[in-house]
Amino acid sequence: MRLLPLALLSALSLACTPQADLVVYGRVWTGDSTRPWAVAVAVRGERIVAVGESAAVARRSGRGTEVLRGAMVVPGFMDDHAHFMGGGFQLASVDLRDAASPQEFIARIGAHAARLSPGEWILGGDWDHQRWAGAPLPRRDWIDSVTPRNPVFVSRLDGHMALANGAALGLAGIADRAPDVAGGVLLRYPSGAPTGLLKDNAMDPVWAVVPDPSPGQRDSALARALAHAAARGVTTVAEMNGGWTNRAAYLRASAAGRLTARVALYHPLAGWRALADTVAASGPGDDRVWLAGLKGFVDGSLGSGTALFAHPYADEPDRRGELVTPEPELRAAIGGADSAGLRLAVHAIGDEANRLLLDVFDSVARAHGPRDRRFRIEHAQHLRPED
Repeated sequence: MRLLPLALLSALSLACTPQADLVVYGRVWTGDSTRPWAVAVAVRGERIVAVGESAAVARRSGRGTEVLRGAMVVPGFMDDHAHFMGGGFQLASVDLRDAASPQEFIARIGAHAARLSPGEWILGGDWDHQRWAGAPLPRRDWIDSVTPRNPVFVSRLDGHMALANGAALGLAGIADRAPDVAGGVLLRYPSGAPTGLLKDNAMDPVWAVVPDPSPGQRDSALARALAHAAARGVTTVAEMNGGWTNRAAYLRASAAGRLTARVALYHPLAGWRALADTVAASGPGDDRVWLAGLKGFVDGSLGSGTALFAHPYADEPDRRGELVTPEPELRAAIGGADSAGLRLAVHAIGDEANRLLLDVFDSVARAHGPRDRRFRIEHAQHLRPED
């Protein structure tokens, strides 16, 4: 038997090595505790095909290989609780997150309104009144004069409190003698008229009259969110309370090859039956966009003063926060969703909210028996020692 020359064997081996689409040279974190760092990585399609020294990885390069140098390579980041589509809309709206005073808050809203057509809504904002001296809560009289042509509904950064101007209140039918709302707070002037500041369930009448974005507007918002995430190395997001129209936008982007992050969708808890029927009929989806579970709420937030506690707030001795989902409704929805085999992620911040939710989770698990259900409490910010 004749042996092939070593040089020919090397050439044949190299010819059989699949060419990489991308080779990166730099500092590569491998995740392998025995060899945590490498200097090069090669990628073909969606798979890493080689990691190691430059010379070894270089053999994967070919005429069509893209080569990057001087990079830091780490696994993609995953955000397991995002409001991703909303973030895409926010990127095109007024930015109030770092407004350092009420005056700056007002000026930014006014400047944004001046660029809009009459009747266009101003949403988003993500303001934080705790940045302001004395932390005053905003009121509609601050902004009515600078937004005479546009309804405004700008949210605090936690999403549990928002300011409506007079135009938005009028469209929502919130009049001077508007009644209080269960699970929400409607702040009032001394006269009893609403200040425009609404918390949790009190926001619902305004959200009900905000026009639904068109499919094209959703697609544009998603494109902005994806670009923002990609620039920061985020490759997977869990979209909380996304809903069916957002899912449609994600599926359009995936079908068109524009989806640069994987998306796990958590739909509102109240719609658990529709989610269960969809998963039973056609499955959860694919590895790009999938129905991951349901998102519910027990209470509000600490920054908005609506997180539910066993004892009153120090600065509001007559308030303990808000139960935004009535307990019977919460128990029924969680029980039904679990019986359908769906996963649950439920928001609870105050100690009383967490106590209640732990009790509900425990009773449902006992009733339905053991399985890999992975109940989640989103935030779990304040817990009693016994809990």
